[in-house]
Amino acid sequence: MSLITGLAVAFLVFAFAAPALERIAYARRVVTGADSLLAALHLARTEAAKRLVPTVLCASEDGQHCLGRPAWQRGWLLCADEDRDGDCAADEPAILRRGPLPDGFQTWSGSRDRVVYRPDGTLAGGTNLSVLFCPPHPDMVRQVRVVAVSLAGRARQDRLPATACPS
Repeated sequence: MSLITGLAVAFLVFAFAAPALERIAYARRVVTGADSLLAALHLARTEAAKRLVPTVLCASEDGQHCLGRPAWQRGWLLCADEDRDGDCAADEPAILRRGPLPDGFQTWSGSRDRVVYRPDGTLAGGTNLSVLFCPPHPDMVRQVRVVAVSLAGRARQDRLPATACPS
């Protein structure tokens, strides 16, 4: 009888704790994705200054080429832009490759699919970048993350309410 009672109590605890653990896991994955992009942006800026050539950080599906569309959830690629064309060519050194975010996670960044850092640490191009990281079910978290880069090249991460994610 005590075994059945113990199992019933364990089942009830698990039934109430499972949704909370799922929310924690979603929130952690959002933070991890945003942290990873922020670290890549810091590395891109540093490498441009160190190598004295521009660097390109772009959305990438295969880790070899820039995707050409703002689908950062597919992964990203950082390369030294030795020919200064704003793209990652096969003969240019890849500095960092990041695979896709977990299934169902989305990013939104307007039309910006790449960032080019000049050797002085500023961005090439006329607009800043903001990438919003959202889990498959935004209602499962209270906050999401946005990674933003100013034209001066400074990258930062901010919290937003989960309602910022498109539905």
